[in-house]
Amino acid sequence: MAKEKEAPVEEKEEPVEAGEEQAPAAKKPGSKNSMLVMILAGFLVIVLVQVAVVFYVVATKPSTAGEAKGEALKSEKKTESGAKSEKKSEKGEKGEKGEGGKADKDLVYDVEPVLNNIAGTQGTRYIKITAHFVLSEASLKEELKSNSVMIRDRICSVLDTKSIFDLEGPKAKDAIKKEIKDRVNGELKDKMRGTILEVLFSEYLIQ
Repeated sequence: MAKEKEAPVEEKEEPVEAGEEQAPAAKKPGSKNSMLVMILAGFLVIVLVQVAVVFYVVATKPSTAGEAKGEALKSEKKTESGAKSEKKSEKGEKGEKGEGGKADKDLVYDVEPVLNNIAGTQGTRYIKITAHFVLSEASLKEELKSNSVMIRDRICSVLDTKSIFDLEGPKAKDAIKKEIKDRVNGELKDKMRGTILEVLFSEYLIQ
């Protein structure tokens, strides 16, 4: 008897139930390689930036040191020039007033001390000064000696107008020196040769 052919068995695909997720497909090896390349590239960029920074710092250090050295040299030169100018000034003063900063005795006329009441104090306060005139010529000294009374009177006339504030102010002495010099020079300019260059005080006492 002829054998009956067996019908092929069809495999039925089981339906996927709702809510069930399919397993993710296996990752390709190529994606991992690209990720590694990106990490290496980023690391290399960081290293290059650090190397560039170090190179820049090293390259600029010598110029900074050179600038600092140049500034130091300039400062030293200024100090030396200032010291030289001060020495010249001291020499000039010594030439005019003699050694030790003192005026040459032949060019100084000593005025006798002057005692005068201070204006506005009703005689309760007084000032005492001892003045010295620095002269332009030694011959002027004898002329002043012969007019000593008049000189003391002119000094008193200057002091008569001064209040206690005028005498104790921060620039009081300089103002009084100038006024005495101008008053005496104006009085004697037609009577003698030479002039008073400066007025000095060795005593300036207010009581």
